[in-house]
Amino acid sequence: MIKDRQLIVFGEDFDRHPHCLEHLVRRLLPYNRVLWVETIGMRSPKFSFYDLRRVTEKLKSWWSPKKKDLARPLPDNLTRLSPFMIPYNQFGIIRQLNKYLVVKKVKRAMQTLGFKEPLVLTSIPSTCDFVGEFNDSFSVYYCVDEFSLWPGINPKIVGPMEKKLISKVDLVLTTSTALLEDKNDLHPRTELLTHGVDVEHFRLTGESKGNRKKVGFFGLIDERLDQQILWGLSKRFPGVEFHMIGEVVVDISGLKQQRNIIWYGKVAYADLPKAIQDFSVFI
Repeated sequence: MIKDRQLIVFGEDFDRHPHCLEHLVRRLLPYNRVLWVETIGMRSPKFSFYDLRRVTEKLKSWWSPKKKDLARPLPDNLTRLSPFMIPYNQFGIIRQLNKYLVVKKVKRAMQTLGFKEPLVLTSIPSTCDFVGEFNDSFSVYYCVDEFSLWPGINPKIVGPMEKKLISKVDLVLTTSTALLEDKNDLHPRTELLTHGVDVEHFRLTGESKGNRKKVGFFGLIDERLDQQILWGLSKRFPGVEFHMIGEVVVDISGLKQQRNIIWYGKVAYADLPKAIQDFSVFI
């Protein structure tokens, strides 16, 4: 266990969509001081409702960071930072500007917090320009997915970013054997750290209410969801209910016509165990 260290973590917005990096860092918070740097996504925004809403959210976080902290109290030992960034890293001049803006703001926060020779942890390839700028004592790339295959992301941009990041860090941690095999050739210190389960959080009190006719899913519902398969399952098994929990950011109008597919929308992480306790099969 890492103890009595100063960590700089580059990740998505803290406490927006609880993800593996956040779960990992929360385990370290009781024993370490953490500066969490919220970065923008790697995908250039498009003219869509979801992207416009995200742009609005980011603008609010840049202009009114104190209001954001009051709305969502932070854990002890954690400081959140939301540097202004421009979401078009395919242009060299914008990448240089983003580097200047982020490094300057992080260094200012380090000075305020008294951070010296921090441990740097990142899970985002686009942070390749920042790692190594903070007198890092040790740096880790937590590789949680093959980002070059994500919808809306240009692999010709993300691929070189990831290779640059891997060349700069001291350690690469991968969440699957496939990622381990792929990144192992790029770095001599590549290790496997698979996902786990927060057993205490999901432990249910009383008897299980498992229902064989209820199939559950929870997570972000985007382009990676195979809508054709889900539609086919719902047609083949009309007596089975398919419960879909998560924010929807794609058009699902075709699936909404199926009465045995139930859409919950976003459910808070604290309420998730109760929401899924009636399911016995998950997809």
